[in-house]
Amino acid sequence: MESCTCLDAWDILKQDPNAILVDVRTQIEWQNLGTPDVNTNQLLLNSIRLYPEMELNNDFAKVLLKKTQEKSFVFFLCRYGSRSLEATLIHKKQSTTPAYNLIDGFEGNKYGLGWIKSGLPLKKFN
Repeated sequence: MESCTCLDAWDILKQDPNAILVDVRTQIEWQNLGTPDVNTNQLLLNSIRLYPEMELNNDFAKVLLKKTQEKSFVFFLCRYGSRSLEATLIHKKQSTTPAYNLIDGFEGNKYGLGWIKSGLPLKKFN
C-alpha cells in the first residue's frame, strides 16, 4: 500500500495538473471543516461512507473510476487516514493509476500534521 503525507501530495498537486485529490469524508465533514482548496479539476468530493450510519456508498467505486481514469496520480483524503486507506484499496482493485493514501488525514494523527495543521489551503463547502 502506497502512502504519503498531505504535504507530499500538495507538492505533486501543485506541479502536476493531471493529479487529483479525492476527499472521501462525509458531506457533514465538508460543511463543518471545509475542503482542500485545489484547482477544481483536481478535487473530487466522493464520500466512501454515508452519514449517519456510515454504510458504504454503493456509487463510490463507479464515480471514482469515471472521474480518475485519465489522471496521473490519485490521492485519497479522509479525516484521520482510515477511510482513505479503504478508498485506496478499492481504487487499486479497479485501476492501474498510481494511488496514495494520505496517511495523516485532514486533521492529523501520529503520522503527521494533516491538511489543516500543515497550513495547506482550505475553502468553505458550498
